[in-house]
Amino acid sequence: DSQWSAHKASLSQQFKQPLSVKNTYLAFTRYVAAIQCGHTHTGIYNQSAFIDQLLQGTVDKLPFLFDNQDGRWYLTHNVSGKNLLKPGTEILAINDQPIADIIDTMLPYMSADGANDAHRHAQIALHPVSTWQMFDAYFALLFGQADTPYRLKVRLANSNKPLFINVDAVTLGERTRRLEALAIPEMDINQSWSYRIQEDGSGYLRIGTYATYKMSLDWQLFYAEAFAAFAEANVEHITVDIRGNSGGMDIARLTLDAYLGLTDLPDQWTHMSKYQV
Repeated sequence: DSQWSAHKASLSQQFKQPLSVKNTYLAFTRYVAAIQCGHTHTGIYNQSAFIDQLLQGTVDKLPFLFDNQDGRWYLTHNVSGKNLLKPGTEILAINDQPIADIIDTMLPYMSADGANDAHRHAQIALHPVSTWQMFDAYFALLFGQADTPYRLKVRLANSNKPLFINVDAVTLGERTRRLEALAIPEMDINQSWSYRIQEDGSGYLRIGTYATYKMSLDWQLFYAEAFAAFAEANVEHITVDIRGNSGGMDIARLTLDAYLGLTDLPDQWTHMSKYQV
């Protein structure tokens, strides 16, 4: 209660003076993120046209994708036009802001359940997906600069010597077009579902999202074909990979539960969760 009271007092203090739309949005975002519920946030998907322009329409997006591994950023896809930036390049700083400082600044604005900081850190990255990403909105609001190059401090793969390189900011639409030209499989949401029989005879089932309303894939047919293949191969063990799946339609999950025989949670079912803390 004392922590929540402090959050409310901080928000009230900020509104004792006039705030820009941007700073108002940031203030509410940080306040709501303190609830520690992954489904409670100010949102970047269903705002007014004015807020959409503020979050997504500006020329301040990074022209590359990266993964956030234990607080270190490694470039995965480059569409900046600077061929020196290869996958595996480590981003050390942007505009002289160390990556650690950028992460510390952004974390309080990321919504996640409880102590699940791994989810918060995962949002401070740019993944090869076709949907909008939290990083794009909040990095631009906190650190973005329209129409000017970003000054990167990087360390190339297999090198210990840092170097500086400038890359031009782009719009979200332009970066998406450049990425689509690379034909990255993950950019197609339909390819986030897959299955296979592994070398050890076990089954592998990847369910990358339950937002089936965004997919053209016939997910019910997919389940039928996948489990028919598992049955034909006499599969006894199945790995269900839901990494990166942040939810969606309950019916898609309940249907999978039915195929797995988990509707009544038998005694031999073991629920395992992993947390950083």
